[in-house]
Amino acid sequence: VDDDLYNEAIYIIAEIMRQDPAAKSGLKLDLAVAIGLTFSSEVPSLAYKTAIDGIARYHNFSRWADEGLFMEPFYTLNTWLMRYVVGSWATDEEMVWARDIIKAEWPDYNNPDKIDSVTHKMVKYTMYNDEGTSIQNKNFYYGLPVTLEVLHKYG
Repeated sequence: VDDDLYNEAIYIIAEIMRQDPAAKSGLKLDLAVAIGLTFSSEVPSLAYKTAIDGIARYHNFSRWADEGLFMEPFYTLNTWLMRYVVGSWATDEEMVWARDIIKAEWPDYNNPDKIDSVTHKMVKYTMYNDEGTSIQNKNFYYGLPVTLEVLHKYG
């Protein structure tokens, strides 16, 4: 917990448990505590520079876990390690996009042994965009928020 924001962490965990009684045990408890610890400080979206809603993230991750959308290692992570997953700077919508494109375009990488290598496929590195603007220039992405999809499209 950054900056001794323990009260904020406890508030988030309690609010999650109030909204979802299943968060009082098992994976959902681990998820609630990971969210509380992570989101006690603001977690900004890298693309939009706005705070990601930790409680909304809990509900999305909880639903995705129930739907079996995560790879098996997720279900056995301890709370401390789960923080690194739930604390992604990508929005929930970006994570859905990434999961879908991996399954559609690179299904061989959709397993725990290869998933870390798919980023080399998802983002091509290029020095200039189609208009000749350098990647070092803030206008490289045409003024668009730099989402995972925009990174994939433009490099």
